[in-house]
Amino acid sequence: MVKKTAIFFILILMTLLASGCDLIDSIAPTPHPSDYSDRILFQDDFSDPASGWQVWESPEASIAYEDGKLRFLINQPNYDYWSVAGKRFGDVILAVEADLADGPEINDFGIICRFKDSYNFYAFIISGDGYGGIVKMKEGLFQVLNSKKSLEYGTMIKKGYTSNQLRADCIGNQLIFYINQEKFLEVEDNDFLIGDVGLIVGAYDQPGVDVRFSNFFAIKP
Repeated sequence: MVKKTAIFFILILMTLLASGCDLIDSIAPTPHPSDYSDRILFQDDFSDPASGWQVWESPEASIAYEDGKLRFLINQPNYDYWSVAGKRFGDVILAVEADLADGPEINDFGIICRFKDSYNFYAFIISGDGYGGIVKMKEGLFQVLNSKKSLEYGTMIKKGYTSNQLRADCIGNQLIFYINQEKFLEVEDNDFLIGDVGLIVGAYDQPGVDVRFSNFFAIKP
């Protein structure tokens, strides 16, 4: 486990998957989801506890299947925990519904792509108070790729205890972050071009961050 650096994040690894009509309609490149079904590389609605996800249980944090969702409860201040799917993709579009259910609104949660190992990956994250960013962990050090300072405020992010649709396009050296069907951020980076996919949730000074994920898709661009 690694402690948060100046901005956020950190570790513990696991696995993931998902499904859902509203979400796939919103990300389909054609008007008809039926024309799009052959592009789905991987999906899960978290209804089956045996679908392959690792779970985690400790006083500091838990990751568990609950009521058709993958629930992250982070009780450890200044730490992030994540789960990866045990997949390997190069160019991919990822999408998930993320619901902040309880706890402090100053937090971070989102999607991981091109996960090489616990010290090297990209993450697309938002916070319950309306900020977000594209970040890179390289050799154990975090960097916000879209800013030299910190996360940026996003007017399309729904604040508080509600659900946000997150989409991460990892195509070539382009990393694009959409939130609730609106383009938020775009950066270029050449360090990681293939790897696993996953989800991540973290707390800052206040513990008790409770996030539920549903309807995860990995889609061929």
